[in-house]
Amino acid sequence: MRRQNFLVIILCLIIILIAAAIYFFIFSSQKGITQQNKISEIISKKQEHTICLNDGEVVKYEIKDKKRSLGDSEAEITVFINNKKTGKEIYSFQIDNVRRNYHPSEIHKCGVYATQMFNYDPKKTKQESGYKAELWRYNYNGDGEFLILFQEKISDGEQKIYKSYYSTDFRIDNDEKYIVLEKWTIVEFDKGGYSDGKDHSIVIKNLKNKEDVFVLPAKEIVKQYPNFVGNFNMRDWTKDSRYFWGDIFDGADVLAIFRIDSTNWKWELFEVPPYTMGGTALNPEYGYITYDDGPPWTGDMDFDEINKEKWLKEGKKLNFYLYNLFTKENILLTTVDDPLWNFKPNWLSDTELQYTLPSGETKIFTVK
Repeated sequence: MRRQNFLVIILCLIIILIAAAIYFFIFSSQKGITQQNKISEIISKKQEHTICLNDGEVVKYEIKDKKRSLGDSEAEITVFINNKKTGKEIYSFQIDNVRRNYHPSEIHKCGVYATQMFNYDPKKTKQESGYKAELWRYNYNGDGEFLILFQEKISDGEQKIYKSYYSTDFRIDNDEKYIVLEKWTIVEFDKGGYSDGKDHSIVIKNLKNKEDVFVLPAKEIVKQYPNFVGNFNMRDWTKDSRYFWGDIFDGADVLAIFRIDSTNWKWELFEVPPYTMGGTALNPEYGYITYDDGPPWTGDMDFDEINKEKWLKEGKKLNFYLYNLFTKENILLTTVDDPLWNFKPNWLSDTELQYTLPSGETKIFTVK
């Protein structure tokens, strides 16, 4: 009788243990599924964002060099979309293989535009076949789209050929309707030989169909203005996307500034005061530029110091001006002793110009 009771107790314990094990297994599995669903939901939310920025969102980005070698010009950009009020990060994505220069990318309402390099070897000055430099657009969900081929290296039999169709500089208008490019066709052969099509021009394309809507050849400018022989430099679009500004430069000197009207594709040229250099700050909304009347920049520190000493011995001063391209009004902002001083001019707004004095003090001039 005792033996039977003992067996019954053992059997009951086994049944309880089995039931507990089954319950634990089912509960753990259900909990795991729930946790996995939550993780999937979080990932899903992280991977989804509207193509364009929403109201109340602001974009910031970080650019980091890869630093794989001394001559490396590659970088990566991380784009952060934050809540404008709270600063909290909403979404982020990364763009790799970005060409590192003074203007690697542009941020707009419905896209991040960047020059990317593919099959690029930082250890080689001349790239191998397959190298390409291209313009890409990324929407704010992180999806990329190829837009324009700038440069490439191809093979033609045993011959390797480098082709440049456009410089890697570009400007997108604020409506994301047009893109400005500098066309300068170059063909270079590895086994010797060089061909420059001399097709040097500013080209504005329709960003949607990539067709040219306006071309301003350098030879057309020289034909009308023989004194302005130089290279193109891109500046800015006006906020309403009507006008695009650029300049013509020779070395460090700016010779003239041009403006293109996108409503009728007419262009006009503005002569600038002597001594105007590439570091001048242009106000595209009201046509102001900055310049100083110091000695010309030579690119050689020793020569620059010689010029500085000569100016100081002669008691000359450095005058810093604000000049209006339309009215030719010349406003003296300040005078300093150092003839090589860089005022670091920067437009804080359409009417506020900030500049720095040798003492380190910053001044703000307001245009009336």
